[in-house]
Amino acid sequence: MTNLFLHRCSQCALVVVVSLFVLYAGSAQGEPVKVRAAAHDGYGRIVFNWPTPVPFKVSTSGSQLVVQFGSPIEPALAGVARNLGKYISSAAAGADGRSVVFTMKEDFDVRGFDMGAAVVVDIVDALQTNKAPEPEPKAEPKQAAKTTANTPAQAQSTTQAPANAPVVKVRSGVHDAYTRIVFDWLSEVPYQLNQKVGTATINFSRPAQIDVGNLQKRLPKLISSISSQVSGSGVSVTLSIPDTSRIRHFLSGSKVVVDVLKPTGEPLPEQVAAAQPK
Repeated sequence: MTNLFLHRCSQCALVVVVSLFVLYAGSAQGEPVKVRAAAHDGYGRIVFNWPTPVPFKVSTSGSQLVVQFGSPIEPALAGVARNLGKYISSAAAGADGRSVVFTMKEDFDVRGFDMGAAVVVDIVDALQTNKAPEPEPKAEPKQAAKTTANTPAQAQSTTQAPANAPVVKVRSGVHDAYTRIVFDWLSEVPYQLNQKVGTATINFSRPAQIDVGNLQKRLPKLISSISSQVSGSGVSVTLSIPDTSRIRHFLSGSKVVVDVLKPTGEPLPEQVAAAQPK
């Protein structure tokens, strides 16, 4: 009788242990998450369709793009590398069970944000630095005279920054739907963007020598002029743009990115003129 009782107790204990193991394994298993990817004009987009919002972090190290989540994940990555063949060569679940690792083909810019429960990661085309046009041999003296004649007007629109202020390079990239201007600050700087009909002004809170020389020599599409001015304790940059172009802007690391969108032909909404701090 005692042996039978002990045998049944051991069976019950075994059932409890197995049940606990199954429950633990189930809790440790990642959430199945469908991952979509598609190439767009100027960027490739990856979307993680979580059922509920989760914390996440996007980081890069060399050619590796890592998206880390606050919960375990089982990502469905079929077709992601194929759909974004221009940007990545591989996509794989991280060894920690909470991340996904992509191998990028170039040193692309990356940005991440959420849309409800979905986590969105954009891999943005590398920007081409504008090159100054080659001078024409016989036209150089004439061009020099023209530059001299325009010097007073230019002096009125551009004020010198302090000599010890850091130099901030400016790059541009022209795409089908927008022109991108990138300010290569070495560290993150607060800024504010104001848009009025035909102009956009970016006010940076720190002094700097904004190097707009190359862009002034060869203005990109949608930009008819660009100038920088000392503004209080900082510096501002003014862009002349089409009257019905919208502006979008964001931080990419320490860089400040400003996109001038193609004109829509429709008047700007009233709220666009309001300051947009970052």
